[in-house]
Amino acid sequence: MKILTILFLLLLSSFGLACPVEKANIVGVYSYQSGVIFYQEFQLSENDEFNSWLNNRLDSSGTWGLDVCTVKIKLRAQNDIVEFKIIESTPTQITVIFKGYETISVFKKSK
Repeated sequence: MKILTILFLLLLSSFGLACPVEKANIVGVYSYQSGVIFYQEFQLSENDEFNSWLNNRLDSSGTWGLDVCTVKIKLRAQNDIVEFKIIESTPTQITVIFKGYETISVFKKSK
């Protein structure tokens, strides 16, 4: 049943019809659990700042925004944009798919 719910939300969000995720609910610090590992740890802050850490050292920083269940991160140093679609969001984790990949990734929320 959970897979059907995820597929349904993915379908709705791909048409821009519904996104149950609000920006205020995904602000926090996340750590990698499974799937594609773009980031070991990252933070989405209230003031639209993005930071990621690799082995407890700052790895990248930039700004972020939410657009119809898609988080868009503009990295400063690399002058690049990373995007992931939020498939599911709970108070303790987010489940995402990074643009260009088909694998679901899970990140645990710590703050």
